Amino acid sequence: MCGIIGVWDKNKSTTEVDVVNMALSIRHRGHDDNGTYVDDDAGILLAHQRLSLIDLSSAGHQPMIMDHKIIVYNGEIYNFTIIRDELKAKGISFISNSDTEVLLRAWQVWGPSSLQKFRGMFAFAIWDKSKQELTLCRDRVGVKPLYLYQKDDLLIFASEIKAILAHPKVKRELDHEALQLFLQLGYVPAPYSIFKDIQKVLPAHYLTIDSGHKIQVTRYWNPEPLTIESTDEKTALLELEKIITEACKLRMIADVPVGVFLSGGIDSSLVTAVLKKQGYANLSTFTIGFAESSHNEAGYAKAVAEYLGTDHHELICTTKDAQEIIPKLPAMFDEPFADASAIPTYLLSQLAKQHVTAALSADGGDELFGGYTRYQSGQNIFSTFAVLPPGIGWLIWSAAQATQILVRLKLVHPNRVHKFKKAYLYYQHRASIIESYATQQSYFTPDELRRLLKQPATTFLKNIYERISLTSITNHLRKLQQLDFHTYLPDGVLVKVDRASMAVSLEGREPLLDHRLIEFAVALPDALIHKEPGNKYLLRKLLYQYLPQEMVDRPKQGFGVPLNDWLKGDLTWLLDTYLNEELIKKQGIFSYDVIQQEKKAFSTGAQPYNRIWNIIVFQMWYKEYLT
Repeated sequence: MCGIIGVWDKNKSTTEVDVVNMALSIRHRGHDDNGTYVDDDAGILLAHQRLSLIDLSSAGHQPMIMDHKIIVYNGEIYNFTIIRDELKAKGISFISNSDTEVLLRAWQVWGPSSLQKFRGMFAFAIWDKSKQELTLCRDRVGVKPLYLYQKDDLLIFASEIKAILAHPKVKRELDHEALQLFLQLGYVPAPYSIFKDIQKVLPAHYLTIDSGHKIQVTRYWNPEPLTIESTDEKTALLELEKIITEACKLRMIADVPVGVFLSGGIDSSLVTAVLKKQGYANLSTFTIGFAESSHNEAGYAKAVAEYLGTDHHELICTTKDAQEIIPKLPAMFDEPFADASAIPTYLLSQLAKQHVTAALSADGGDELFGGYTRYQSGQNIFSTFAVLPPGIGWLIWSAAQATQILVRLKLVHPNRVHKFKKAYLYYQHRASIIESYATQQSYFTPDELRRLLKQPATTFLKNIYERISLTSITNHLRKLQQLDFHTYLPDGVLVKVDRASMAVSLEGREPLLDHRLIEFAVALPDALIHKEPGNKYLLRKLLYQYLPQEMVDRPKQGFGVPLNDWLKGDLTWLLDTYLNEELIKKQGIFSYDVIQQEKKAFSTGAQPYNRIWNIIVFQMWYKEYLT
C-alpha cells in the first residue's frame, strides 16, 4: 500500500519541490520510503510514498526506472511470483523480489494485455519516455483509488484528492452535480468528485495519454462468467471453497504481519475460518463493538474467535470516540462521505495497526451473493407498482398535493409528503427496475432536492445507473446486485476501508473481491444465488462446514452505528454548529426553510438520521475545504 502522485505540466512550471509537497500530503499512505522522478524535457514529475509489505529492501524503491519506462505503483499483485517465473522463462532477469518490478517487466513484455494476468489490487502510472506517453490504470473492482485532474496544459493524478489540491495551480471549486449526487447517496459516485475538474479513474480501465494530453480510455475487464462443469449445489460449494481458499492464501503473502477484520458475520467468519483451516495458527483478529446493545456485534465476533482459536482483539466505540473522530473525517476522505461506519472502521484500523501491518477485510460478499435485503424489497416494489392501473398514479399524486396543503396548515408531518412522492416516483418508473431502484436508494427525491438546493438540481442517481450496461442480465435481483457492484461497492464501501485504514498506514486486503471469485459468482445460476433471498445462501452453506449452525444463523446486522441516538444526545452540537441560520444563509447553497423542516423531521422521529447527517457531513467538508 502506497501513495502515488504525478504531474504532466506542458508549461514546465511545476517544480520538484511542488511534487514533494504534494507527496507529503499523503505521507500517511506510506512512510517507509519516498522518491521522485523528473523529466524536465517533457514536464513530467512523479512521486511515491512507500509502505513496504513485500521485499522491504531498497530494491523496491519507487519511482522504479527500467530502460525508458518509469512506474509509480500502489497495491499488490498477489500472484507476482508466478508471473515472475513466466518472465524468467523468457530470459528476463530481476534485481529485486518486489511485485513492482514484476509489474513493470510484464508491461515491457506484454503491454496492456499483462493486466489479464494480474491478480490483485492496484493503481499505477507508467511513463514511457521514448513514446512520450503516460498510462494510468486502476484495478478491476476499484480497491485502490486513483484521481485525475485536467485543465488547460496541466494534468495531475494522485491516490488521494488532497495531493492534487496541494499543487499551487489547482483551484478548489465545488461541483454542484456531485453535490446533488452526494445528497442522494451519502457518497460521490464515479466518475465525479466533489471538486470541479477532478475525476475518479473508473475501475477496470486504463487511460493512455499522449503528448497533447489527449486521453484514450480503455476498459480491460468485464466479469465474464467462468466455465463451470456442473452447477449443482454440491459442486458449486466445492469450487467456491477452492477459490475462496486460494484468494485468502494469496492475500496472506507479505513480509510483515497480516490479520483479519472479524465482525462475526458470515463473510468475515468464513475468511477467518478458511485461514485457520489452512494452518495460520497465530492469526490475529480484530473487532469493534458498541455500548448500545442494538448495534453491538462484538459478542458474535468473540464467539467465532474463541471457536476458531484466533488471537482476538476487541475495542468498544463510544460517543467520546465519535466526538474525536468525526472532525477528522473531512480531511481523511477529501470529499463529503456520510457512511457513519467510517467511524468504527477508523477505530478498527487503529486497533489492528498496533499488531499488524495489513488486514483482510471481507467486503463484497453481499454484492456478489445477494446479501442485502434491499434487492428483494427492490424487486417487490417494482413488481407491485408495475401492475397498478393508469388511474392510480393520478390518485397518488393528488394525495401528495393534498398532504402538502395539510403540512402547510401544520396538520400532518412533512414526512407524509415524502412517502407519497416516493410512491408516485415508483409508479412513474414502473417500466424500469433501474429507475425504480434509483428511487429506492435515493435519500432525496428530485423534487425534494430542488426545494433544498438554491441552484437547480439536474443530476440524479438514475443518470448514474443508466450508464451501467445490464443488457445481458435478465434477472431483476442480479441487475440490482450489478448496480451496487459498480457504484456503492467501489465508491462507498471500498473508499471507506481505504481511507480509514490508510489514515493509520494499515493496508486493507479484500479476498472476496478476487476477480476469479467474481467471475465464479457471475457464472452461478440465479436459483443458487437467490435460493434464500438476502441470505447469501451459498456462503452460509459453506460456513456450516466450519462453524456450528447456531453460530452462523443469526440476523444480519451490518456494521451499523447508533448515530440516530448520538445526534439526539452527545452529538446535538453538530446540528447547532453546521445548520444554524447565519451559516446556511451566508453559504447560499441550501434553503434555510427546508433545513429547518429537515431538522424538525429528524428531531420528532419522522425521518431517520440519514438526510440530516448527509447535510451535516457536507457542511463539515465545506468548512474544511472551501472556507
